[in-house]
Amino acid sequence: MKVYKVNAFTYRGMGGNGAGVVRCIDFPPPEVMQKAASVLGFSETVFIRPVKGGYHSRFYTPECEVPTCGHATIAAFFLLSVLGEIRGGDGEIKLRQETGEGSLPVYVRFRQGRVDKIFMEQSPPKSLGRVKDRELEELCRCLGLDPANIGVAKGGDVEVEIISTGLPDIMVPVTSRIALDRISPDFSRLANLSRRLGVVGAHVFTMETGNDDFTVLCRNFGPAVGINEESATGTSNGALGYYLYKRGLLPGGEMVSGQGHGMGNPSTIYVRVEQGKVLVGGKAAVAGALEMDL
Repeated sequence: MKVYKVNAFTYRGMGGNGAGVVRCIDFPPPEVMQKAASVLGFSETVFIRPVKGGYHSRFYTPECEVPTCGHATIAAFFLLSVLGEIRGGDGEIKLRQETGEGSLPVYVRFRQGRVDKIFMEQSPPKSLGRVKDRELEELCRCLGLDPANIGVAKGGDVEVEIISTGLPDIMVPVTSRIALDRISPDFSRLANLSRRLGVVGAHVFTMETGNDDFTVLCRNFGPAVGINEESATGTSNGALGYYLYKRGLLPGGEMVSGQGHGMGNPSTIYVRVEQGKVLVGGKAAVAGALEMDL
């Protein structure tokens, strides 16, 4: 089995979030895919095969299969473009991706014959309720977060809310980058709370970026699915884009998210919210390949 490592959502050609990508003719048995993902240890490994009109993808964390994954989608379609399987000159090619969340469009953007960015349309955004009272107090204890630091520095609705654009995450606004950097989760406790609330994890963000490159800075914690902290998360940032857009905090419907800086893997995630749709995209880089015998 040949596995490529592809860093998705890179920032100025560096950083990003590494995904394993396996190009298949037919999917291996689920237990083989799960074993490969566990051995590789990437936050997600994607197995992708061609189908009529596009591709079918299955996504695995080290612990379980998940229905969709933003950064692994970006990684897979970037790799297929680099390998010459998907080709273009200038402009955008639309393909379909079959996932556990259904069939979703993927847009491959080319510049002078070379792949530039990949965008994926996410599942229709849904609000799954707000986190408040005792559950909010527990969430703050899990994150090591002072409740006084919850809020959007630039004003607006500051409630903590569960949003899904394919995977449910808790959107947690904090007032400053200092508050964001100081978060030190109790991962075991956060995993238990996440399972109780039926979410993947917590996506903590601030609009106080101190950097003109970004609209928001984020950290993402998903210990319930075996990912304590992730350097770039497509679905979570898509959910965040919708969270801010519906509160009037995303003029023009566009967001640039910075993530992973504290992990030494700076990442850039582009989000567009338009006509009820959420698109998430970014750049990527192939970091290498290896052979596995499973």
